[in-house]
Amino acid sequence: MIDTLQLVDNLSIGTIVVNRDMEVVFWNRWMEDHSHVLREQILGKVLTEEFPALKQKGFPWKVQTVFRLGNFAFFSQKLHQYLFEFENTKYFRPYLPSMQQSVVLVPLKGSDGTVEHVCVSIFDVTDAVLYQQQLIDSKRKVEELSKTDELTQTNNRRHLITRLNEELSIHQRSGCVLSFILLDVDNFKDVNDQQGHVCGDYVLRELSGILKSGIRQYDILGRYGGEEFAIVVPGAGISEALIIAERLRSGVEKFTFECDNNKFNISISLGLASTHGDLLRTPEELFKMADKCLYRAKAAGRNCVVAPDEKDDYTSKDSIPCSGPRDVLNKISPASS
Repeated sequence: MIDTLQLVDNLSIGTIVVNRDMEVVFWNRWMEDHSHVLREQILGKVLTEEFPALKQKGFPWKVQTVFRLGNFAFFSQKLHQYLFEFENTKYFRPYLPSMQQSVVLVPLKGSDGTVEHVCVSIFDVTDAVLYQQQLIDSKRKVEELSKTDELTQTNNRRHLITRLNEELSIHQRSGCVLSFILLDVDNFKDVNDQQGHVCGDYVLRELSGILKSGIRQYDILGRYGGEEFAIVVPGAGISEALIIAERLRSGVEKFTFECDNNKFNISISLGLASTHGDLLRTPEELFKMADKCLYRAKAAGRNCVVAPDEKDDYTSKDSIPCSGPRDVLNKISPASS
């Protein structure tokens, strides 16, 4: 016949049996190993006095509920993490310093059907918790990679358009103004030809850092493609977007790049667009207008900012005059600011 007591004593789960006075009548070897409290030291003792933290977790109330109703009760790891604060002795201890536990309270009934004792079973679920967290972390990393341009660590084109659509939806619901900046590195082919493609990649990485430091925390920067970047500027009209764009242009112009012991400077050209009242409600229209202005900035000598003026109907093919490569162009009328 199987020795039940010996079997329970050697289970790889914690097993405690208490009476109605919360006195310990059984304490298995697993509990000895993890609590460092020997069986002879705790038998007959009140469990909640030996482990006062149990009171804060509602353990006495749940035990009495089991005695009163005769039903199972549980302590979920997701809610409590652990019932007994035992050291996590596994290799991932720095990540989870305490053993993660799920606990089941089982009514033990006598011959007359009344609950005489409650068995407390403690399951070490640290492995499962760690695995679940690794899955969550992996999923988060995959999601982040799907949104991020690998070279510049900014939003990639697809996610940039997604964010632009989100901001346009807010604009359409609330009427909040929205601006859009499209920028391009001037003569970037010369950088690749003269400095090499490795230096070209370095320039794009450094440039993304300059752009990040020059925009507001809630502006949305992304690499649109090649040496072209785009910025969604929520809550800003053309006049505010001009200030941001000029700050970026000036910051890039003043920055000295250094690659393979060669120091050099670059410049950027920027084109702007805005929701402009009831117009430009789609990403395509914003890109089209900003791209037109960027083209005009290039045609005007590069290293400048161009915005649509008050006469621009967002479809006109007429060029906007540029006053100089280092000027913020086109005074903005009250209606478009």
